[in-house]
Amino acid sequence: MSTGCWRPFAVSPPKWPATPDRRLRRMSRGKKWLWRLFLLGFVVLVTMGLWLPPIITHAVEKDYHFSEVEIDATVLPNGDMVLEETRTFDFQNGPFTYAYFNVDDPLDHVRDFSIAEKLDDGSEVAVTPDYASHSIVTEGFQAQWSYQAEDETRTWVFRYRVACAVDVYTDTAHLYWQFIGSGWDVPTEHALITVHLPDAPSMGLFSPRQECNPDDRLAGALGSLALERGDVRAFGHGPLNGEVTFVDPQTIRYDVSDVPARSYVEGSILFPPEFVPAALETNQPGLERILDQERVWADEANALRERHEAERSWVLYLLIGVPVALALLVLLARYRDRVPDVPKVLEQPPEDDPVQGSLLWSAWQGHLSPQNAYRAQVLKLASLGAIEMKADGRVTDPKDLTLVRKVDAMDLQTEVDQDFMWLLFGRGDDMVDEISVKHPKPRRADASGTYSAWWSGVKSKSSGITRRIQKGDARLESTLAAIIAIGAAGYGIWTAVWGLGGPIGWWLVPVSALSLIVALIKIHARLGIEDRRRVKRLEAFRTYLKDFSDLPNAPALAVIIWEQYLEWAVALDVADEVEKQVRALVPVESLRSPIRGAPSGLAGVTAWHYFQTTAPTIVVASIASASSGSSSGGFGSSSSFSGFSGGGFSGGGGGGGGGTGGGAG
Repeated sequence: MSTGCWRPFAVSPPKWPATPDRRLRRMSRGKKWLWRLFLLGFVVLVTMGLWLPPIITHAVEKDYHFSEVEIDATVLPNGDMVLEETRTFDFQNGPFTYAYFNVDDPLDHVRDFSIAEKLDDGSEVAVTPDYASHSIVTEGFQAQWSYQAEDETRTWVFRYRVACAVDVYTDTAHLYWQFIGSGWDVPTEHALITVHLPDAPSMGLFSPRQECNPDDRLAGALGSLALERGDVRAFGHGPLNGEVTFVDPQTIRYDVSDVPARSYVEGSILFPPEFVPAALETNQPGLERILDQERVWADEANALRERHEAERSWVLYLLIGVPVALALLVLLARYRDRVPDVPKVLEQPPEDDPVQGSLLWSAWQGHLSPQNAYRAQVLKLASLGAIEMKADGRVTDPKDLTLVRKVDAMDLQTEVDQDFMWLLFGRGDDMVDEISVKHPKPRRADASGTYSAWWSGVKSKSSGITRRIQKGDARLESTLAAIIAIGAAGYGIWTAVWGLGGPIGWWLVPVSALSLIVALIKIHARLGIEDRRRVKRLEAFRTYLKDFSDLPNAPALAVIIWEQYLEWAVALDVADEVEKQVRALVPVESLRSPIRGAPSGLAGVTAWHYFQTTAPTIVVASIASASSGSSSGGFGSSSSFSGFSGGGFSGGGGGGGGGTGGGAG
């Protein structure tokens, strides 16, 4: 008959009612996961505009865009303009069988239209359009042609002449033309537009037009008087990233990338009227009016450009500043949580029970888990002589490891130790003397009650500190972290959707969310001084276990730690670090077994690894027959410009002549 205090055996029903403590733990864990899932869902939803449309488009939807558009426009002395437009279609998820090309032409001024396909070797093949004519319904020129294309790029060249494209005033000639119109419903990756102005003909070679007859062709010889620097002013309207440059005084180039669908690229060019002597003239001045309007548009574009740069700069600042600010809040929280009278390193365990230490430390790290508590409890029972480990088979490579019960549970001094012994080896008729580490057998349904008793007992001895850590009150640092992160994410969404910062603003959302998650994990609950002292003492002893190899007399310390403090290394989740240091300082063959009864030397280290891996499995198997309702604790570990220099686009305009559009299908 064993001696010791006796506690009656109570048969528990298969389903255990949830205790208030268990409900609190579940609520706390549930709130944490709900908060994390909310942040994840928030990131997914607000960044959907970035990743979802391209995925759908590229995966299933029939689509195309223009990878390159080159337009070469030549102004003639009679005010007509000859255009050669080369468009590269990038087809995806075809098939495509037709396309159409439109020019906004209410006065029916488009003539000499033709289509050719440009092959890979640079040669051209003429294309006969299905139709190409002016439409009184749409007040524009329309052309359509047929082909077969699927998942490939094809390039077509459109050539045509527009009559009376230049407006001639008494003091200036003005080419105001929409080279890319808003009729294209797909984007253009890059567009390059080159405009050539004519030389001035000799006097008397041309007579001015009296009316605009598109069928009249230019007759006469061109002169040799060329434009000089300062004679021409050029402006660009459209996307603010566009650039206007002068190749020479008679050649203006517009270069723009990422032209959105339904957008336009427009040129406005002023030059002396004598260079288009055969053009239709008006008897009114126009220079000052046009320049005044361009100044207004340029000022508006510059203001938008400055706002764009400011918003973009703020995004870049916040992308760096949010993680830095939240890291500083983490440091502030740790500074406020310091306990001056606790040293940085403690060489002795700060508490008597490593099982409770494991529970407290895992709660402080933000993931209350009994896994290391299982291991620490088994090692504690081994150090008390209550259990031993036996190797079956060869010592160096055992087939199995067995835990052997050496004393009765009632011989142990604490109820927690007794409950764990019953959990491992059973109780009453279900009690066994040995259990296999590799092949543990399930206990009866009442084992879940024993597990609950052990888990509750471990937590009750922590004096409520784990509950205070988990529950935790909102503190200054975590509140500020949430305000900063949510504010930055909101600004990123605003500038990407409604502002001018562009898509880069979306990056603030995941950066802010991830920074906030990390900060909330690192910023612990604000505890009282006694609770903080207890945690900091555990942290100081953990530091000692992690870094003892740097201390004097490290080999002797390694032996002491391996033989006496290994359960604390397990409890504080530094067992692997301790083992590496011990093996580096002490010959493995001389190491005693860390578990009573297990082999020594290398075989003992092997047995230790096996125990580390399988110890939680033993507990899980012990309550495997319990119903799902009884589980608890959890398992698991435009600027404008003039002259010859060039400049950027302005955002105004939109009223120029021309304006192309079209589509494919």
